[in-house]
Amino acid sequence: MSRVIGRKHRRTFLDIERQINEMVNTVDAWCALLGPRHWIFHEELSMDDAKALAASAESPEQAEEQLIRLYQDGDTLRFYVGRLNRHQALRDRRAMLELALADYQAGRYAATTLILLTVMDGFVNDFESIRRGLHARDAEDLNAWDSMVSHHQGLAATQSLFTKSTGATNCEPLYELQRNGIIHGTRPNFDNVIVATKAWNRLFAVANWADARISQAKPEEPQPSLRESLKVIAETGRRNKALAAWEPYVSTPENGLVDDEAARSLKQYLEAWKGRRYDVMSSLVANQRNKAGGKHMARVLNQDYRAHALESFEVIEIHHVAAAICEAHVGVAVAGERYDVWVRLSREGMDGGTGFPGEPGAWRVMFWGYDALVVRTEPARRVGDEP
Repeated sequence: MSRVIGRKHRRTFLDIERQINEMVNTVDAWCALLGPRHWIFHEELSMDDAKALAASAESPEQAEEQLIRLYQDGDTLRFYVGRLNRHQALRDRRAMLELALADYQAGRYAATTLILLTVMDGFVNDFESIRRGLHARDAEDLNAWDSMVSHHQGLAATQSLFTKSTGATNCEPLYELQRNGIIHGTRPNFDNVIVATKAWNRLFAVANWADARISQAKPEEPQPSLRESLKVIAETGRRNKALAAWEPYVSTPENGLVDDEAARSLKQYLEAWKGRRYDVMSSLVANQRNKAGGKHMARVLNQDYRAHALESFEVIEIHHVAAAICEAHVGVAVAGERYDVWVRLSREGMDGGTGFPGEPGAWRVMFWGYDALVVRTEPARRVGDEP
């Protein structure tokens, strides 16, 4: 194969192969630690976070604690929840997800778990025409083609525990997501962060399962030619070089803020909020291809923002902490109160994926909810912070 590829592209090909092997090894190491404790590796989890956890955790218990802390980060969990909008049946349950998010962040873990169990059952019931909720699925039904949740310690492997039957009431503390015992009241002592976080974990895994089923149902696309494959490899190499050359920087009024693309997009978003133009706001939300889009998204924003009139705003500075991620420091005045907040934006390419340096793209607001915007008074990262 290396002779067919040729010297020009051989190194890039080997780099891609190395990256794939590293990803597989990372998932295996993560699952070796947390799979026996019935956690599922889903595709919202970043490889960097998974690699750091697998490398630093000295025991499964410590790995579990680290994973729960990741979910307890408000920005991270809200981003995961926002990604669920790619499925209509989960968009229909958005209000319930928001309640579960608020309950989880307030430490109301029993309420969180109960809501998420109903969301999962309803989502799976609506997803396919056979009309069977998650609790009525066999493990074989949950084997996900071409998905990380298909790992041998993934979604299917946990289904028997999830649907485990219970007889007499057992009041011992429960640390597993046993749907039947919780719903039917025979395992009443489940009000803890472990069970609630496992409910979130399973919901994201179920969404990945649904992604895989959709992909599997699509007609098989023709295989790319060798010329097309080489073009992809060369483009990947060019992107890698551009990312390697990129360095963090800060835009301020004295240092390029007026020409900053992210600042312009954020100002459009804030001007639209000030003018109650929810249709314009909806076009500036990240991952729009995965959301309801159009009038539906505008209605969601209307419901979220209409009680909070923006009187004025000032974009103070923007920390470009990654090639496609920035943290914007903004002063806003709402209902006579001034807030200093941090807004995270991501750069999307023309295809809706990551916007790489030197390629056409647009900056969009990642955490678009009003509460996420105003409550975030500290950035996740500033330029100069340790990565």
